[in-house]
Amino acid sequence: SAVGAAICVELATLDNFTYPGDIWPSTRAYEADLGVPPLRFAGRCVFEPFTGPLPEPDPERLAAATVRRATVLPGGAR
Repeated sequence: SAVGAAICVELATLDNFTYPGDIWPSTRAYEADLGVPPLRFAGRCVFEPFTGPLPEPDPERLAAATVRRATVLPGGAR
């Protein structure tokens, strides 16, 4: 999703990263990405820079796609 891929885009701008991960626009893998805003190419293999916060999960889309959920507490408490 755009949430994880956005971090790869940011890493790709660093001189010491040669392959930060697979980077492609959200539409390549998702009809409706769970992350907002989705990643889009600005041109041939060039992403638009993020000028604000990185993408975050859309709560409504995430809830609709959730099959199971759990809460993990420190020390294994339940």
